[in-house]
Amino acid sequence: MTPDAGGSARLRRGPASLHERLGRGEALLGTFVKSADPNVTEIVVRSGYDWLVADLDHSTLTLPEVATIVRTAELEDVPVIVRLTPGSLDLAGRALDAGAAGIQVTDVSTAEIAAAVSAAALYPPRGRRGLAFSHRAASFGLEPAASYLERARTSAMLIAQIESAEGVAALPDLVGDAAIDAFFLGPTDLAASLGHAGDQDHPVVRDALARAARIVLAHDKVLGVFARSAQEASDWRHRGATLIACGSELSLLARALRADVERFSDSASPPPPLSAVAR
Repeated sequence: MTPDAGGSARLRRGPASLHERLGRGEALLGTFVKSADPNVTEIVVRSGYDWLVADLDHSTLTLPEVATIVRTAELEDVPVIVRLTPGSLDLAGRALDAGAAGIQVTDVSTAEIAAAVSAAALYPPRGRRGLAFSHRAASFGLEPAASYLERARTSAMLIAQIESAEGVAALPDLVGDAAIDAFFLGPTDLAASLGHAGDQDHPVVRDALARAARIVLAHDKVLGVFARSAQEASDWRHRGATLIACGSELSLLARALRADVERFSDSASPPPPLSAVAR
């Protein structure tokens, strides 16, 4: 790595951050990543997704595997958000140290949980994240401290997942937390919380989702949401969502494989016998 005239290393910088793109009003499509295989992540990012969620909630991923996902996604300059539970916020600093673009925390349903999110992810005086410069996000100490701190302050994305009746009820208060950058609606768990597990299309669930979306958008916050299909993702984009995650790489793979098998099974009548073809 060649030093510049001022003696500091020339460090690679990616494209516009999630903050910048969302600030411009871009609608970004992502997906959840649950596989540790870097080939899978590389296929996903080369397919054109704008962002990924490395899922430490519903997967067997470990933090070192998340670091590999982050590195692999950088091949196409795709930012990776790490999903954590409120009980695993002790991993927030390490995930960000590994180069994650931010964290997404499940079931943020109280102001206390929201405060814990920012405390775990932000440096003092805004939070209580421990400070070091020898990690990957700070280029292992090669980036000047002031430069890294400014970048960490302006680029880390904090996303609160709203996925319970309590979370929707608390949302009018939660949107006032300046440290939370986006509110991501989780229809699957919200349906279960409302007594309609497995039925995201139930009128009660749809009403709660619509109410939550209105609150977020009315306070000029970024609205995120989980979509089950590309069509549903498109529908949410037209409703104002700009941080959309469509399925996971495993569910997308499963559907594609099943579709091929079904197309084969449902194919037209068998071809003529080889003897007929030979004539």
